[in-house]
Amino acid sequence: MMRRIAASAVNFLPKGPSGFLSVVEVEGSRSSAIRCLLSSEAGGGRFQKTSTGLVGLAVDRNGVENLLNANRAILEKIRDVPETSQFRINVEQVSNYRIKVIEENPEDADLIEEMIDCGQIEELVEQAKDELGLIDVYVRERVWESIEQRDHEANLVYDAAKSS
Repeated sequence: MMRRIAASAVNFLPKGPSGFLSVVEVEGSRSSAIRCLLSSEAGGGRFQKTSTGLVGLAVDRNGVENLLNANRAILEKIRDVPETSQFRINVEQVSNYRIKVIEENPEDADLIEEMIDCGQIEELVEQAKDELGLIDVYVRERVWESIEQRDHEANLVYDAAKSS
């Protein structure tokens, strides 16, 4: 992922424990938020994110692990929906893809974000939590039954129109 140091902003930011705080703008990403990064001597000079740049969404130091666990929980919970439900099929495809990306790149949150292309790790964790809540509603209300009924009625109308 290409990064550009916003040098003009660096002079106005407070210094961090390792001597400096810099602003990095992420280019070529859906999220154009400016992220604040703090240099980390313990991390071999790598930068650690100190802000998501999104109000109300804190940095999750265990974001990759939390995203992996949330997607595994989604796959567990979606089993309550019939296998033939298109909702289940779609949810399983998305979660399986995200798990695959995470397992192939467990140490590279930037690459995970880029490959999934739906926001920062912290946003992806929030999306997964929302999906878990939606699955609860879907199961409680047995939504697939009303969809199956609607599809059946639509097929009857289509067949009647086709035969006349």
